[in-house]
Amino acid sequence: MHDSSTTAGAPAGPRPSRWWHQTRAQRATLVVIVALGAVLSSWNLARGGDSSFYAAAARSMSESLPAFLSGSFDPGATVTLDKLAGFAVPQAVSIHLFGMSTASLALPQVVEGAVTTLAVSVVALRWLGARAGLVAAALAASTPIFVSMFGHPMEDGLLTMSLAVALVWWQRAALTRTWSPLLLAGLFVGVGFQAKMLQAWMVLPALVVATVVATAGPGRRWRRAAGHVAALVGAAVVASLSWSVVLGLLPTGDHPYFDGSTDDSVFAMVFGYNGVDRFLPGLWPGAVGALGAAVGHAGTHVADE
Repeated sequence: MHDSSTTAGAPAGPRPSRWWHQTRAQRATLVVIVALGAVLSSWNLARGGDSSFYAAAARSMSESLPAFLSGSFDPGATVTLDKLAGFAVPQAVSIHLFGMSTASLALPQVVEGAVTTLAVSVVALRWLGARAGLVAAALAASTPIFVSMFGHPMEDGLLTMSLAVALVWWQRAALTRTWSPLLLAGLFVGVGFQAKMLQAWMVLPALVVATVVATAGPGRRWRRAAGHVAALVGAAVVASLSWSVVLGLLPTGDHPYFDGSTDDSVFAMVFGYNGVDRFLPGLWPGAVGALGAAVGHAGTHVADE
């Protein structure tokens, strides 16, 4: 069977395994694992330990469309969070539907945990079979750090889910030798970027190398490998930067002030304040020197004592 997205002259690989092609008992076991994982994550949902700062932003986004679209801290959309607010989008939707509470804030992370468990199971199913898929799902659903992370309103839930789903689509591209799933892999890396910015890009070098290895193969089809890498990285970059570019191109009066920057620059906030400034303070012009200010404050405190 050939995929319409297969590069000319390169036959498509076999179709990856799917859970609905497995036995009824195996499918039922997977459902039970995912359900039990959700129960573990939501056991103390009402005591999710939310940050009052980000909880207030999610509430503002739930009450105001301008705040929702711009990721603003306040309903009037005058200033953004000090980071991209993609992680708060599911939280804002949940608050809008169920009202403001810690449980409403944490509920989206429970869903993200269930999706992550399914994604892990799919990856293992395709490579090692149904039993491995069930073991992988059980381990993911019961690992303490997963249970804690997906039971709290925090950015890491959406980041982890997005990268797990990105791996599912990358794996599909590798197994079928087609390029179109790489667009979806890149898209989900971009969703992870909206959740926690540069941390999502940390997987790209590994995916790029793996794409070259999987695509070029013994025939050394480097041109095809370069095209696949371009599809993956291009989709990831576009999905990652689209929101920032759109808001950054708006006139100053038409967007909220970008917190984390000293010059109202979204890129100073994303790549400076939340990026290189954490390691090399002052390297990115216009970024608030979070680390440098903290070190200076600590030094002053020690000197006073």
